[in-house]
Amino acid sequence: MRKTWMLLLVGLIAGALTLGAVACSDNNDNDGGNPTATQGPAATSMPEEPTSMEEPTAMEEATSAPSASATVIATENAELGTILTTSDGYTLYVFDNDSEGVSACTGSCADLWPPLTAAGTPTAGDGVSGTLDVITRDDGSMQVTLDGQPLYLYSGDAAPGDTTGDGFGGVWHAVTLG
Repeated sequence: MRKTWMLLLVGLIAGALTLGAVACSDNNDNDGGNPTATQGPAATSMPEEPTSMEEPTAMEEATSAPSASATVIATENAELGTILTTSDGYTLYVFDNDSEGVSACTGSCADLWPPLTAAGTPTAGDGVSGTLDVITRDDGSMQVTLDGQPLYLYSGDAAPGDTTGDGFGGVWHAVTLG
């Protein structure tokens, strides 16, 4: 049973990476990296999610609803130096296709790269330089920004401290300080 779940998990991760490469690549059509009809077959190769009554993962809980006040902290990472994370330790990312104050990651892109949202004013923890603020996304949610740059989480990061989204597609980067 455990082997089956592990194989399913590996399949889900591989499918998410395939979908992410399609959904969040720079395809030169300025639609924020959203897949087009011509990219459909790659997007349909993702395996179905298991239909169990399991508790949501920590990442799902961290991205399921906006917190009243998101807190961004500076965290030391052995490979990247000082990076920005949520107060729960999840790495924050920026998207090269965004412009100041505007998120280009919507739809399936935002499923893979959930925006860091807040219902109130975001808080900067010790070591965080720059100005935290929020912008209104197309769906009406409030996304946290650092100096106008929208901040995201990566659904492929399974645990706090993971930085598996850094360099993804050449357009996603962990937020580093210094």
